[in-house]
Amino acid sequence: MNPQLSNDVVTFALRPLDVDVTFPYGYGFPRYRGGPMKYADSVGLATVLADIREFAQDDPLFWQPSPLIVERGADFASLNHSA
Repeated sequence: MNPQLSNDVVTFALRPLDVDVTFPYGYGFPRYRGGPMKYADSVGLATVLADIREFAQDDPLFWQPSPLIVERGADFASLNHSA
């Protein structure tokens, strides 16, 4: 997956549902997980952040957590709510 395309989709999404609808149909995200935002909410942002940091050990250029995940993951806040 092209990381720039992924960033563009997330940048222009107005709500988490917009990302969740786009990724399974346009990028091959597993449909049974409901989309990346729903998955992140179901396992928790701290888990997502830990996974990204672990993957970054193998490919640090691709696996860089966004500042939003770092900010929200620290206090376990949901992506669906204001900070």
